[in-house]
Amino acid sequence: DPGTPRVDLAEIPEDEQEDAKSEKVSVMLKNLACRYTKSDIVDMMKEVGLGDVISNVHIPLCTRSRKTSNKGYCFVELKRMSDFAKCQELLNGRPCGSPTTCNKRLEVVLSG
Repeated sequence: DPGTPRVDLAEIPEDEQEDAKSEKVSVMLKNLACRYTKSDIVDMMKEVGLGDVISNVHIPLCTRSRKTSNKGYCFVELKRMSDFAKCQELLNGRPCGSPTTCNKRLEVVLSG
């Protein structure tokens, strides 16, 4: 997505790059299929090779409907800032859900 900011470590001053590579970062995955659970997110991240960079996953739930579902987004804590660009590359635009019932595409952004 052209409107999504990308983080390039080359843009970070050299003396701050090591911190940027090692500090945890929280990202938001937008446009989730409403039926996705924490387990689905973890499985999807593992499927694309990001399973080892996850520290935590939080999915806000909508409890107003008869059936509990997520609110269409989640937060994933990555182990390093350097994992953010890889996460964007592998997940931005990825179909989320069954193509016959849902045409949502994931969007990965920094949260906070």
